[in-house]
Amino acid sequence: MPTIKEAEKFIIEAEIRNPGLWIAHSRFVAKAARNIAEYLLYFITWSY
Repeated sequence: MPTIKEAEKFIIEAEIRNPGLWIAHSRFVAKAARNIAEYLLYFITWSY
């Protein structure tokens, strides 16, 4: 799994080759996934 910095580098490289609205969508989805993961980690940590 790439790090956040590596993933951002992939997005930048892909944007150069194929610009479009999918870039903003991909960043939004990544942020949502991170928020969900952080919430689940918090929930699992405090549920025991």
